[in-house]
Parts: sequence; structure tokens; C-alpha cells
Amino acid sequence: MNIKNCFLTPAAIVALGLTSYSYGQWQLLENFEDEDTSRWEGDSQLLQAGIHTEFQGAFDIVQDPIGGNNSLVGAFSGGPAEGDNFGLPGAVAHSFELPEPIEPNQKATIYFQLGINSFNSDNAFGLTHRPQWVQFWGDMETVMRYEWTNATFDLYNTSGFETFGFPELNLWYEVWKVLDPENLSYEVYIKGGQDYPEQTKVMTFDGNETFLFRNRSQEALVRFGIIHNINSIEVPFPRDPMYLDNMYVDYTGENLTTPDGLELIAPEQWAGLNIDSFGYVGTANYLGRIYVGEEGDWVYVDDWSSWAFLKEDDFDEFFGTWLYVPASHGDLSLPSAPGPAATGDWIGNTQHVGGDVYYVFETESWLWIPQGGQSASGAWVYAIPPYFEF
Repeated sequence: MNIKNCFLTPAAIVALGLTSYSYGQWQLLENFEDEDTSRWEGDSQLLQAGIHTEFQGAFDIVQDPIGGNNSLVGAFSGGPAEGDNFGLPGAVAHSFELPEPIEPNQKATIYFQLGINSFNSDNAFGLTHRPQWVQFWGDMETVMRYEWTNATFDLYNTSGFETFGFPELNLWYEVWKVLDPENLSYEVYIKGGQDYPEQTKVMTFDGNETFLFRNRSQEALVRFGIIHNINSIEVPFPRDPMYLDNMYVDYTGENLTTPDGLELIAPEQWAGLNIDSFGYVGTANYLGRIYVGEEGDWVYVDDWSSWAFLKEDDFDEFFGTWLYVPASHGDLSLPSAPGPAATGDWIGNTQHVGGDVYYVFETESWLWIPQGGQSASGAWVYAIPPYFEF
């Protein structure tokens, strides 16, 4: 597969404020509120409850973990599936049929909301003309992707993927796809986060306003689908979910409005990171998921199963952070774990790799614990930035 990653700077996109205009009629496709997975087709063994499964991808309907005004959302998650599914090692696919086809001479708009709370995810999704569900990315005409290797949003154009942005964690994005099947092209708009505070039109790497259908098919578009966790059983990297919600279609043409009642609420922040509805922020493979609730300067490092003393102003995931980790919490009057936590010792499951450096398996990160810094009561440790190389 020919893939080109081309990040477009803010100067290369056109911000548009179009929400005050009147357009056509939105028709609901999926909002997951009825908790019914039957309209989604896929391998039946994968339509199962639970996420973070070790060796199977999963589609589940869960309570919104990101926050805002969403309730139940679709979660597409898990490790790679057993064997060689859909022609790709470990790939998992799910799809549903549109209520009406989008005909070749018919303009239409697809709206949906998209979010992640971990960079450890991998999903490609879009529309296809195939009446039965697809086996490859190439079966989709309009392909958008969250790509875990570089933590980017991508769109497929002509012969490869083009990167157009870097998503934020614990945040819902609004996406509009304006489809023009007659000209075998589509336009994409996005809103959300610091990069897209207003509805923004995504431009191609060559500066064009339209992206081309992948297969250049003149057939009607009939299904929406998603392929997730494309990896081999030996390399199970992307295990965490991507979330979709509030999917709508307007068959009458271009519609750049937000469906009624779906205006998104911006989440609160801690040290510049979005706080989810449970009081956590995601730091990917730095400190992992940390709880920053109502305990002052004490935060809970989920993967270490431990509280730590860390002031918000001292947190720095780019240059590193000192934090104090107590050996026990009995004298600190701290509550028990505020959420699910991994088992391990007082700083998680670690391996001493030499000198004062330790490797933390759960977060795939490094810690510096100076010799003599540990005591019976705990230690000051230094979280090393993920990009640091030994």
C-alpha cells in the first residue's frame, strides 16, 4: 500500500463559520441509545460485550467515557483477532446498511462524532458501494483513518493517505463529509479541539478542496463500515477503542449544520490535557491514564495502582516530571483507587535496566529513580519523556 503522510499546517486549511445558514433535513443513522447491535454486521463472535480483550477485536456499546452531552456510544476496540481475518492479519470489520442508497447523481452529507481517549488505537472507516461488507480498506470509496503509529487523522486521496491533523485525547470531534458521487469526490469538514475551534474545511496535500473516491466507482453508496485493529497476532499494538456517536445523513445535498441538540460541550482541562467524565486525563505512554479529581496535588496513576504527589504546574510530558510516590497510602487519608487499576508493585510492573533507570511495562515508558532516593515511605521518581532514547 502506498501511504504518504503529509501534515497540513493551519495556514493550509480554510476556517468557515457556516452554522448560521439553513440547510436540508438530517436523518438519524445511529446513536447507539437503543443498545441494539443487530444492524451492524460482522463476525458474530466479535459482537460481544467488553473492551480491551486480549486477542479479539470488539464492537460494543458503552457509556460515554469522554464526556460532553453524549450518553451511549459505539466503541471499536480490542487487540488483533485470531488468525487472518478479512485478508489482513488481525483485522476486524463491522458495517451497517444505509436506509437508502446515495445514488451516483445525488449529493449528500454524512455527519458523525468521533473521539479517542488513548493513542493506542487504529481504525479506518468510510462508505462503500458493495452490498455485502468489505474485506479491505480498498473496498471503501471515502476513507478516514485514525492511525496509531503517528497518532494522526488521515484521509485517503488518489493513491495514499494524507495526514491532516493530530487529534487530542478525551475530546469529541464533529465531522461532515459532503459527498459528490457524480464527480467521484467528497469534501471534509471538522470541528473540535485547539486546532479546529471553528468548523474547518480540510484541504488536500496539493491544495485542492476535494478528495477523490478511492475506486472511482459509479455505483451507489450503500453501506458505512469500519475496519479496526489492523495488526498481526504477534504484534498486538492497538488495543484501545475509538468511539463513534450521533451518525446522521442528509440525502438532499450539502448540510454543514450540527443536528439539533448535539452541540458539544468542551471538557475541563488539567495541565492542558482534557479531563474525561470520570476525572482522568490520558498521557499515552508517558504516565498512562491519571486521575486528577478532587484530591488537590495528589493524582492517581492508574497503571501503577498508586497515588502520587504531582502539582499541575509541574507536569511536563515533553521535558519530564518529578513526582513523589508513597510506598503505602495508609497514613495519607487518600481514597481507594477511583477506577479500574492494574495490579503491580508500588510503581507498577517495572524492570531495572541499569543505573537508576527502570522500565514500566504497562505504560511502555521509563522512570529515573536516583540511588538512595527510595525509602520505606516512598520515593521521588522522574518520569522520562517518551521520545527519549537510551
